[in-house]
Amino acid sequence: MKWFNLFSQDRYCEVVIRSLKFYQRKLDLKINAYVIMYDHIHIIAQCSDMIKFVRSFKSYTAKEIKSILERNGNKLCFKTLCDLGRKVGQNFKVWQNGNWPEIVESVNFFEQKLNYIHENPVAKWYVEKEEDWRYSSARNYINNDNSVIDVVVE
Repeated sequence: MKWFNLFSQDRYCEVVIRSLKFYQRKLDLKINAYVIMYDHIHIIAQCSDMIKFVRSFKSYTAKEIKSILERNGNKLCFKTLCDLGRKVGQNFKVWQNGNWPEIVESVNFFEQKLNYIHENPVAKWYVEKEEDWRYSSARNYINNDNSVIDVVVE
């Protein structure tokens, strides 16, 4: 499936952040790491019902993004997401089908995933230093910066 850079605009990243903050309160979601890239996100998190969280998160953020696009967004972007949805029997599509969850069973595995998430914006040449990417928990870990969202740093 062709994908594009929806999250290159802050207003769509902020939908993701607001949703994560909501689930931090409602489902006691603990975020250990995250990054919002231009065309996807990565997150290490835990809560009592991850299936419910992922389903609700994807549904809510898709509806919010659709609403923004309908009101004052890019018509080409809206049309593309509608076309992507129709290809899979939906009206509108923000997220790819499925998830790729992995259970974190060791400190080594956690650190490997944490480093991958934090290095992602640098590997894509978005920034020179991982902590310079606004929508990354690298800011929390390196600069103790919780201005975007609270992250459990251990």
